[in-house]
Amino acid sequence: MMNDTKAPAGIEGGRRRLAGLACALFLAGWLAPGSGRAQVLASDEVPRERTIPEKQYIDDDMARSKLHLGPVKIFPSATVYNAGYDSNVFSTTTDPVADWTATVAAGVRLLLPMGSKLYLKADVFPHYTWYDKLKDRNRFGGLYDLSLLGFFNRMSFQVTASDKQDYILYSSELPSYVFENLQSAVGGLEVDLTKSLSIFGSGGYQKVRFTQYSGPPLQDIQVKLNNSDASEAGGGLRYTISKDWYVAALVDATWSDFQYQSELRDNRSLAYLGAIYFNRPRLFVNVRGGYREGMSNNGSFYPKYQTPVGAFFLSFFPTRWIELQGYGYRKVNVSISPLNPYYFNNTLGGGANIELFDHVLVRGFVQVGPHTYPEAQFEGGELVKRVDHTKSYGGGLSIKLPARIVLTGLVSRQIYVSNVPAGTRDFIRFTAFLNFTGVYAR
Repeated sequence: MMNDTKAPAGIEGGRRRLAGLACALFLAGWLAPGSGRAQVLASDEVPRERTIPEKQYIDDDMARSKLHLGPVKIFPSATVYNAGYDSNVFSTTTDPVADWTATVAAGVRLLLPMGSKLYLKADVFPHYTWYDKLKDRNRFGGLYDLSLLGFFNRMSFQVTASDKQDYILYSSELPSYVFENLQSAVGGLEVDLTKSLSIFGSGGYQKVRFTQYSGPPLQDIQVKLNNSDASEAGGGLRYTISKDWYVAALVDATWSDFQYQSELRDNRSLAYLGAIYFNRPRLFVNVRGGYREGMSNNGSFYPKYQTPVGAFFLSFFPTRWIELQGYGYRKVNVSISPLNPYYFNNTLGGGANIELFDHVLVRGFVQVGPHTYPEAQFEGGELVKRVDHTKSYGGGLSIKLPARIVLTGLVSRQIYVSNVPAGTRDFIRFTAFLNFTGVYAR
């Protein structure tokens, strides 16, 4: 599906299934627990999944279209996600609060071809999140976006406006589900200079607000510290070796203005990055990395940094029924600490997806890495620089049921060992997913 290279039938079928999920059920990427798309403008990260060009998504949608209203293609879908028992809803070190929860989403994607090279796309997916005991956390939300996409002979572009309200895992520092209200507008343009060389540019703006409903009062204050308005602009050169393989170099700049403690948190950054993308049925590689410099903005006291950043995701099928994954990243995360407006998040992980009997998928993962903070703080009467050593591992099972229903159950354990007592915690989570596409969400 992704290229002309012939692959074993099981692998090629798996690639088609993944692409079908991405098209028919975008919720797996946008709304699944832990998707954490709060920082949609970050350009030194890569998705932790196989991706294909946007044009391929559009072509696949056009090919599989069955419902339409005049020229408008209609793709309805529904899912149940983040369903199950959460043993520590607020990720606290003492007196954990447990509850049962689920989110039900249903809606439609609309695609309007405007000729052979221009498309208008809309996603309308309202949802409702339910908690059994924590009634104040029951919320309506959803994803609503509108995109204009153009794919011309020597130029392509995309402009998207989006409005999203949902519970997300706030961060690796506070791995609790927090309600996010996010509005964003992003756009990108690429122009071919030669058959292999192209120039591209992008920019965007986002407004994000966080609320911790029913949680400890301190958490509601902490998560709001990162309410912000941010913008980004960047561009670079891409050299395409084949339709499945390219390398790129780019420059990226960001500006962030915070609603609270702006005198400590307002900042801007500049990064110089390189990227490699390689996509074959058996092997997928997506790497991006370089150097980012952060500094104060609007006269704030934001601590300056200069650090390597980047991320990678690898997917390999040694056989048609086993997928091995590896991923890692080093990035600058906003912090809930009043003393440290950011921390360096270093993570390395891997996992495996094993398909059994064509209707059962077994999965497992493990990831480790330290979080380091730049500013020293008083603990036990002395100044220390906080370091959290983190470890997460878990696994689960997906089963294909009749009527194209896929049921997935996951369990994970998260361990944080810190030289600051408040940062040490250890808890287990159970979650479940239900979708109606007949496709595994890997």
